[in-house]
Amino acid sequence: MENAIRQGVDIFNHYIASLLRRVFTERPETLRTENLSAKIALEYATREELIDYLADKKVTDLSHSGLPDIIAYLNRNLGLDFDTSMGYYIQACAFIELRNLIVHHGSRVTSRFIERTSTKSFRVAEIFPIRRAYGGP
Repeated sequence: MENAIRQGVDIFNHYIASLLRRVFTERPETLRTENLSAKIALEYATREELIDYLADKKVTDLSHSGLPDIIAYLNRNLGLDFDTSMGYYIQACAFIELRNLIVHHGSRVTSRFIERTSTKSFRVAEIFPIRRAYGGP
């Protein structure tokens, strides 16, 4: 069960990163708010190389900030009106946090997990009951 959650979230995260990269490279004006030093700009021979660099940097920064920050960025900077109260969005965020528990904390509940999922059912350091919560033997 843990592997399925981890792999599912990793695939989802890769899909989101791929979409973001495509937006930034096909619509480079979306990167206008990025700060860039002359030193870095002069390292690239073509505009396309510079755009690729900026797109990769932005995707990495956003990917590390988490899905809520990605959605906030898209809503704010691209004029999207993504509804963060949708059940699927809330579930996606919860699965990402669960994946992080599995990968980074040996399935032990953290204060960050409790805060980000608004769950009050678990104590910090308690093993999250993945099989009981999501089925399985």
